[in-house]
Amino acid sequence: MTKKRSLEEIHLLWMMLDIEFFKAVPASYSEVADQVIDWLLWRERLRNGLEKTPQDQQRSDTRTIAALRSMDSDDPKLLVLEKVFSRLAKGRGGDAMRLLQTAINNKDAELSARQTKIAQATRPTRRHPLTTMVDPIVKDSPNIKVNDLFIELRKISKSSVLAPCAYDFSKEMFIPTDSKFPSVPKSSLSDYLYRAKRRK
Repeated sequence: MTKKRSLEEIHLLWMMLDIEFFKAVPASYSEVADQVIDWLLWRERLRNGLEKTPQDQQRSDTRTIAALRSMDSDDPKLLVLEKVFSRLAKGRGGDAMRLLQTAINNKDAELSARQTKIAQATRPTRRHPLTTMVDPIVKDSPNIKVNDLFIELRKISKSSVLAPCAYDFSKEMFIPTDSKFPSVPKSSLSDYLYRAKRRK
């Protein structure tokens, strides 16, 4: 392990630590730390081609531990990871894993909060097609009664196949041409009239 690693490598390592060592419940933080340090040492032995003999392994491990102790990045996002590696190299494995898990949990919580905020954000919604038919009629005839409104709506729906809603006498419902919207029973027309007058 060289003192300076690419950001891609370091981020990959962070992701691997997250995936490999904290998805299953560990027996203890120290045991997880032992697994992590063994994994790091073997990774560097293989990367440096120093895995064949005990002497080669020792050479690689000495360099790896020294690099972990002195890891130095200009990226503020890696400050926690630098501290984790430093603690691992200094024999404080349990503390290192507690810090790492806290950082991972915080990262997950921040992501969850962002996703919740996005999901709860106000999105522009389309008005029901029947509303788009009722509003212009009420605007032109503010004192219109519900039965007269029904007659006007029937005229519009019969006069054009492009009308937003058609009326089905057998169901006594206004059926939107856009199936994303629910059908509206005739009995609810008074509610649409009331809301249209409020918007006027």
